[in-house]
Amino acid sequence: KYRASGGDEYFLEIMNKEIKILIQMCLKGKENYTSEELAEVIHLKFINGVYPFLKKLHEQKLINKDNRGVYSLDRRNKKVQDIEFIVELFKEESELLFTSHAKNILLKFSTKPILKTNELPYHNLRVIKDIAKKTRIIYSIPEGNSIVYFIRSWEEPTKRLLDFFDIKLQFDEEEFRHTIIKSFSAITLKKEHLDEQQSRELAEMNMKYYLDGKDFLLDKLKELNFPILSGMDILTKEK
Repeated sequence: KYRASGGDEYFLEIMNKEIKILIQMCLKGKENYTSEELAEVIHLKFINGVYPFLKKLHEQKLINKDNRGVYSLDRRNKKVQDIEFIVELFKEESELLFTSHAKNILLKFSTKPILKTNELPYHNLRVIKDIAKKTRIIYSIPEGNSIVYFIRSWEEPTKRLLDFFDIKLQFDEEEFRHTIIKSFSAITLKKEHLDEQQSRELAEMNMKYYLDGKDFLLDKLKELNFPILSGMDILTKEK
């Protein structure tokens, strides 16, 4: 298992380069790689420098090596499966999620899933903002003069990332999700000045769908089968 403590920069560097090799193997999508190709993906000038990383990956059964010195991903390994799943979703942005900074952030959210800006380490804020902007792992929402962040712990990419880092949630996930839906539906209601019971229920339902990566109103409109809605996915893709 990877563990980083005491500011051991050398160990962190090794950890990151090993993970970078795995991510690049997933991104390139080839079945087999030479040591020269893998040295290139981590920008090593001399090929011999890549062998310690490959040896460790092979010992942990993350990659295979044949008798010709050719390497491939060991897809039986659960961590490799987790990386492949996340890389398929987020492509190059995946590297943002497998750093030691991302792991420390996930550890913090695993004990307290909703955090305000002033509750987070200043040096992690840029990474948290990037994760919130580029992935669905963490979500942000303005609240007064601050920003509230929460982890989308119920979604598969988050589960896979937590599994990769061997991080266990220290809270009741269903209760947390229910709290999120109630709390942020209330914020929506306050902003839109919706007071009627029907509007309140609709806002809560829409927030639940949105947190699931869906859009309740759009899905309902699609059920009407209007031809004019055929291009709606394109219009809302960057929402």
